[in-house]
Amino acid sequence: MKALIILQNLGDFNTRDDSEKKKFHTNAKKVLHEIGKRLGLRKSDFDVRSNKAGSASSGEITFHSDKLYITIGGLSVEKVMYRGCNGRKDYSGGSNQWTTIDNLLSDSFIDKAKRIQFS
Repeated sequence: MKALIILQNLGDFNTRDDSEKKKFHTNAKKVLHEIGKRLGLRKSDFDVRSNKAGSASSGEITFHSDKLYITIGGLSVEKVMYRGCNGRKDYSGGSNQWTTIDNLLSDSFIDKAKRIQFS
């Protein structure tokens, strides 16, 4: 998927560069929508939100279903946090787990996400 390749190549970008931040957010949203698709979810079954934050941060892009919460960005643009949750108003949910941008669309990550989503 082209959006994932763009995210992988951005690396630790200059957060003060609005065009780089926009590219990061646009492509992260595409990847998170693709995860929803690979999970077999309808668009109404999950939200994808973007918070660009200030110039000192990458901001974060979040996938949030009734049982799965995934965040790209925030603490690191290369590490991705995911966890189980109990509904779309649950922002603290289960234990944080980590993966990398490179692993997001891998069969192993999608399998983990399915176990959380459909448990």
